[in-house]
Amino acid sequence: MKLKFVRTNDTIETKLVIDDNEQIFDYLSFINKLIDGEQLEDVEYPDDVSENEKKEVNDMIEKINDIINEHTDNEEK
Repeated sequence: MKLKFVRTNDTIETKLVIDDNEQIFDYLSFINKLIDGEQLEDVEYPDDVSENEKKEVNDMIEKINDIINEHTDNEEK
């Protein structure tokens, strides 16, 4: 699974790509996939995304992964 960011006019649209199937990003689907064991493999950015924007997204993903890992660790106990 990967996130794909696409610039459309003045906004950036987020897509969720699973097994080469691209769909509109939905937080609930994304979180459920992570809980079900899907791994976030990659993030694809348009060329004009700044390093700061990339860092913010990467920080957010890291926090989400930490929460998911904590959740799964607690379920296993």
